[in-house]
Amino acid sequence: EVQNVESLVFQLGGASQTELLQRLQIARNWLMVYRSRLWPKSTMTHNFINESWRQRFLGGVQQQFWNDINDHVSRMVDLLSLGQSTLEQCQNIFVAKISLEMTEQSNQLSDSAARATAVFSVFLPLSFWAGVFGMNCKVPFQYEGIDAESIFGNEYWGFLIILVLMILSAVFTYKFATKFT
Repeated sequence: EVQNVESLVFQLGGASQTELLQRLQIARNWLMVYRSRLWPKSTMTHNFINESWRQRFLGGVQQQFWNDINDHVSRMVDLLSLGQSTLEQCQNIFVAKISLEMTEQSNQLSDSAARATAVFSVFLPLSFWAGVFGMNCKVPFQYEGIDAESIFGNEYWGFLIILVLMILSAVFTYKFATKFT
C-alpha cells in the first residue's frame, strides 16, 4: 500500500485528493498495527539471543536459530520504519503540490483583478464626467436659450474640451492603475 500511495501522489489530480488522503491514512494505520504487533516480537527475540535467557527458558534451541529469527524480525522492523518515512515524504510532496496549485490559482486571480482594474480605470472617469453633465444644474457650454448671454459661447469647443478632459483622465487613471501591476 505504501508503494501504491507513493505512485499515486504524482498521478492524482484535484478531484482525487480525498482518495489520496484516505489511502495515506489507511497505510499509516496499517503500519502502526504492524509495528505494534512486531515490536514485542523483536524485543523477545533480541532477549533470546542473550545466553542467560535462552538457557533458562529454551535451553535446547541453538543460538544460530535465534540469530536468524532476530535478523528477520529486525529487517521487518526496518521495513516498517522505511514505510513510515516514505509515507511522511509522500505527505510532504502532496502538501507541496497542493500549495503549488493554490499559488497558481492565486496568480490567475491576481491577473484577472489586474485586467479588471485596467478596464474599470477607463470607465471610472468617464462615468464621473457623464454624471457631472447629466445633473440638473447649469454647467459650462450648456445651451441656455435664445436670450441668455453665455460666458462660454460655442458648444462645439466646449464639447471638445470636455472630451479631451475625459480622455486625459481615463489615460492617467489607466497609467496609474497599471503602474502597480
